[in-house]
Amino acid sequence: MSTTITMRKIQELRIIREFLRFRGFRSFRLKPQEKPDAIATLPIKGKHHRIGIELIEYHVDAPPSIASQGREIHRVWQAIQTSINRRISHRPDLMHTTGWVCLKTSNLSKKPKAQQLAAELVKLALEFLGTFISKQTITTFSSSTYPLLQAHVRKVILFRTDVARNVGWACADADSSPIGLSENYITSIIQRKGLKNRKYNWNQSNERWLLITASGSTVFNSAGRYIENINWSSPNFKSACQSAGFDRILFWDRMYNWYKELRPGAPVVQKKWQG
Repeated sequence: MSTTITMRKIQELRIIREFLRFRGFRSFRLKPQEKPDAIATLPIKGKHHRIGIELIEYHVDAPPSIASQGREIHRVWQAIQTSINRRISHRPDLMHTTGWVCLKTSNLSKKPKAQQLAAELVKLALEFLGTFISKQTITTFSSSTYPLLQAHVRKVILFRTDVARNVGWACADADSSPIGLSENYITSIIQRKGLKNRKYNWNQSNERWLLITASGSTVFNSAGRYIENINWSSPNFKSACQSAGFDRILFWDRMYNWYKELRPGAPVVQKKWQG
């Protein structure tokens, strides 16, 4: 079966490849496909084993099957920030001013165009330029002058900097994680994947793996350090692992350098990243 290599698939393969290396495999082959996401040929006990690997990213701000609002906000803000920096590059008078943006809601349901929102933020900074010494907090926006800010933004804080260039605007809602490591979320991920994996094309794999990864590509998909708070022996969790139909279920937090084999089961492994 041919598979089109999209940017998303390249990212999936990169994460899977890094995990296999992190787990100790140095020589292996990785073939992309869909459902599961890849077939890896791994040297295990002197023999080559075909391992089907289904990858799912763990997002701490949304249950499985629900889109991660944090991930979407992060994506939208990256576009806004790029547009702001491009506009500021043509305005030397703003090179010493940066901003911190707080949204009214974590759901940008109407997804304002990045360039329009960036234009309003730059216009706002220009309006207050020269009226503050080190910090200015703005919580009221004219609906006629700043319609997108009025609709989507709760607060903008402008700062003076002592550097020669603008240090980059930031969004509070794209830089915070509301939950962390959640046993219930992990359990529901396993349950949902267990309902689907029997329809997957495992290509006569010797083993079927489910890899749940908190890749750290945004702060909304890092699980954190508090591993000891999870009850890996809870009846619901153990039942989900046993009935999901995977030979191996693994959870990997790439940012904090630890993984745990959830099925068949093994202690948490914390190790130094070796690249």
